[in-house]
Amino acid sequence: MELAASQYKNCKNFTNLCFHKEDFELDAEWHFFATSHGKSPCDGIGGTVKRLATRASLQATTSGHILTPMQLYDFAVKNITGIDFVYIHCIHSSLFHPSF
Repeated sequence: MELAASQYKNCKNFTNLCFHKEDFELDAEWHFFATSHGKSPCDGIGGTVKRLATRASLQATTSGHILTPMQLYDFAVKNITGIDFVYIHCIHSSLFHPSF
């Protein structure tokens, strides 16, 4: 069984993302995609979603490209059946940030 240590270090990454604007006065986005396709059911699903979204975006000519997380979510909800998608805009950072 292969376990990636990075799976267990995202708590601080989420906090950094949520406070990026406050700390650096710059907006930030973090795009999540499943890795290691084929090692578990969710990896296969992530790989399928990525492949379908990439194909659709590359086939778009002048509009309809998938460039943002919200556009990916909208594409997935409208075009991929059998999977329930959830869009999470931001996790409440008071769960992680030590100053709260």
